[in-house]
Amino acid sequence: MFEKVVLATDFSPGGEKLMYCLDELKSLGTKEIILTWVMEIRYSGGPSGSLQDHHKKKLEEKIKEIEEMGFKASYEAPIGLPAQEINAVAEKAGADLIVIGSRGMNKVREFFLGSTVSTMIRQATVPILIERIELVEKLGEKECELVCERKFDSVLLPTDFSPAAERAEEIVSGLSGHAGKIVLASVVDEGETEEDLKLLKSQASKKLEELKEACEDACSDVRVRVETGIPSEHINKIAGEEDITMIVIGMRGKGGVDGLVLGNTAETVARTSKRPVLLVPAAK
Repeated sequence: MFEKVVLATDFSPGGEKLMYCLDELKSLGTKEIILTWVMEIRYSGGPSGSLQDHHKKKLEEKIKEIEEMGFKASYEAPIGLPAQEINAVAEKAGADLIVIGSRGMNKVREFFLGSTVSTMIRQATVPILIERIELVEKLGEKECELVCERKFDSVLLPTDFSPAAERAEEIVSGLSGHAGKIVLASVVDEGETEEDLKLLKSQASKKLEELKEACEDACSDVRVRVETGIPSEHINKIAGEEDITMIVIGMRGKGGVDGLVLGNTAETVARTSKRPVLLVPAAK
């Protein structure tokens, strides 16, 4: 499914942990990794040459490790703004996925979260997997770890049935053979009367049941959830209740069913979820 992947790194302890997600990607059919480090443009006035040379040596070392894992591997080390450069590398290479890391709800330094991920969400044409990295204590010392090393085990798909959500729906359908459980959800956030809400929930349930049928051939545990309220809050609530290991969500768009909306919800979920989030842009 994700044959060619851009793996973004900053060589921080958290960023190093992204290497642990490669085996799982390989099981999904990943064959090629493009390791990408961006030298931020703010450093261009300093000793940029020596800094680039230092990181290129580290990239070359990592490439050897990735090749030993059975992947075709290469690296890119552009200078510029991280979000723009990572997206540019992915587009130029025809990548199927970008993998980046972010801190959890703790004191680990942000890794491509904040403004970088916000910018990537607005500009991306390639799906982005945001890996959660948390600081845990082991034997009296604190270490960075991935939140979910088997993130495809239990998948949540929030949808508003818009064109923006269709590509995410297709990806989840493709993942159904790898997932032990899939939860399909819609959150109705509009409706002036109880009758309006009842009608919208009924329409959402019907559409979710259609999606459920498409996944059930490959996954034995497919569930449907319809709720009302603030979408991002209910998405995170459902993720906790269903013990979800990854959320897959379309990045833009107002739903074809009035009252069901992703819009800015994807960015909010990306910022607040304690689990990995796969953000999927609408098809061109």
